[in-house]
Amino acid sequence: MWNTNTTIAGNYFQEHTENLFDKNFFRIIDRSITKDPDLVIEYILTKEKFCVECKFNSNTPLNNKLHWTDRKHMSHYQSFAYYHNIPTFIVIGLEGMPTNPKRVFCIPLNKIRFCNLWMSFLEQYERKLNQKFFWKNGNLE
Repeated sequence: MWNTNTTIAGNYFQEHTENLFDKNFFRIIDRSITKDPDLVIEYILTKEKFCVECKFNSNTPLNNKLHWTDRKHMSHYQSFAYYHNIPTFIVIGLEGMPTNPKRVFCIPLNKIRFCNLWMSFLEQYERKLNQKFFWKNGNLE
């Protein structure tokens, strides 16, 4: 089982997530090595930019809640999105392997208020496994 606190698992999941962006439509502008969101991406057709933070958790959520980050990091992501005026999305891989999670969610950061997320909340943003991302009306789907 993967230790979800390891950089290695996170890097593998980030790579898996990057592969879900079709290079004909998306261009990765920046890969963060700091505490900023992992990816800054441009939708080539409209030149719109957005950020993606990738999180992988190999464990089954306890009490139907997933702890996705701590307050300090969540606040930093929110501040980054606000001050840069850039839409930010949290892509969460759950259970399985970082290169092949059992479930994947893509949540707009502006919809997240807590570090612990109910599964019923996450399920609104569940994606089909290995489905390529697309950009529509300022939203990552």
